[in-house]
Amino acid sequence: SQSQKLVPSNLESDTSARKMVCFGDIQQRFYSQTIGDHPDTSEGPPISLDWNYDVGETIPLEDYESSKGEKKSSSELRLSNLSRRRILVREYGYHVEDIQKAMKQNSRSARQRMHSAKS
Repeated sequence: SQSQKLVPSNLESDTSARKMVCFGDIQQRFYSQTIGDHPDTSEGPPISLDWNYDVGETIPLEDYESSKGEKKSSSELRLSNLSRRRILVREYGYHVEDIQKAMKQNSRSARQRMHSAKS
C-alpha cells in the first residue's frame, strides 16, 4: 500500500481550482563518493557524491518521518580533512597522488576565484 500525504498548493487564488501535491513512499539511494571540486574546501581534499548509487529499500513516508531524528547542524555534517582522506583511500581506493592533485587544483581554483572577486 502506498501512503500519500496531501498538501494544498497556495499558488492558486481560486479555491475551486485548488491543486494538490502528493508525497508517496521514500526510495532510498546510497551514492558512492569521489574526489570533488568544491571551491570552499579550505583544507584537505574536496569530496563529492558520485553518479553511481545502489538502490535501497522503499519506506512509507510516515515511517521515514518518524524515524529520521533531529536535524543536524552544519558543523555536525562537515567532514574533517582526515575523515575525507580516509573515506577516499579506504573506501574508494584512491591513491595519495590523486588526492594531492585534487588539492592542488582546488587551491588553484580558489586563488582564481579570489583574484576574480577583487577585479
